[in-house]
Amino acid sequence: MRKGMGISEEEWTILRIFGPKHFPFDKLVTWFETEFAIGFDPDFVPALTRNQKGFVAWLFGDGAEPYWPGKD
Repeated sequence: MRKGMGISEEEWTILRIFGPKHFPFDKLVTWFETEFAIGFDPDFVPALTRNQKGFVAWLFGDGAEPYWPGKD
């Protein structure tokens, strides 16, 4: 994911220190759109995008595993 977003190891470490508040969400959405463009339900990327802050909090250990009942 880090490489796909074009983020260096050093920048990734800094992001982990400062947490989701400073995360480059624009790069994350672009990565979602690229990584999950083929072979996934068309609603998957929009669901990930709507829940991107929860995803990043989970990724960095600041949140529970994403659970999106209902529509997502």
